[in-house]
Amino acid sequence: MKRWYSWFVPRSGRSVAWLAILIVFAISTLDLVGWMLNITLLKSIKSEWISMRVITALCLALSAIELAILQKSPPSFRKSIVSQAPAILVGLVGLLTIAVYAINMVKGQEASLEKAPLLNLFLAPADRMALLTAIIFVFIACALVLLAAGGRRAANIAHVLLLPAAIASYLVPVSYLLDVQAMHSWLNIPVALHTGIAFCALCLAVFCVRPDTWLMTVFTGDHAGGVMARRLLPGLLVIPLVIGWLRIYGERTEVFRSEVGVALVAITYTVCLLGLVWLSARSVDRTDEKRRESETRLRLATEAAQVGILEWDAASDRAV
Repeated sequence: MKRWYSWFVPRSGRSVAWLAILIVFAISTLDLVGWMLNITLLKSIKSEWISMRVITALCLALSAIELAILQKSPPSFRKSIVSQAPAILVGLVGLLTIAVYAINMVKGQEASLEKAPLLNLFLAPADRMALLTAIIFVFIACALVLLAAGGRRAANIAHVLLLPAAIASYLVPVSYLLDVQAMHSWLNIPVALHTGIAFCALCLAVFCVRPDTWLMTVFTGDHAGGVMARRLLPGLLVIPLVIGWLRIYGERTEVFRSEVGVALVAITYTVCLLGLVWLSARSVDRTDEKRRESETRLRLATEAAQVGILEWDAASDRAV
């Protein structure tokens, strides 16, 4: 009988990639609908939070399209400029946005875009994506182009380049959860919460499109190390957030002082991590024990079959 949760949990890296791509498509599409119909819930979730820019939603959709191409297209088509066009366009938008921020910082005033009305559509102050968003898009675009180029070495480099983008993406929802706005606000321009969530899904999809790199084989391998890594990863992503939120909440409500909070966090981390390691190790031991039992049964069955064959041969010789 199938376990109920097996219906919802993806069974392969390819399935995880498709699920993440669908999440990115859904977030970007809902944001565009929010702008067209002026629905605050779809644009910024809460009225006091920053809205996702239209250009950000479009770049997210283009990145998801590029990932879908990498998933479905044959290798010969992936290497063509046509297949890489969405990623290249996203990278150019990110680089132009970074360039505008750099010019504004050097000049100390807003750059004029009157001579370039096309660029003004997404580089005007009211329509421009945040600096952190632009930087993440550049890293993601470079990773996508490298993955489209094919080859193990290009994929390894792509995943290394994606690590800073993945960390920065994860930083956005964490900062909203902990209510530390400065973590995702560069030059006083914050990143929208659903932008950070979409970036996390996008990075996950990029990692899972090529699960055979040196970075991903640690998590996707069938050996004990891969099993242990997969068991530990969810807890390592969630437990620190819960502990951090509890500490901030306790200090802000004056339940305990800062130094007491530090001590409690250290003790809680130790207890939770030890428990997580123990549970994962116990699960891996059970899996390994089942594997050894299966190997023992197979060996005994093989030996019994060999003995039967020898006895049959001996009986045949006597009959002759």
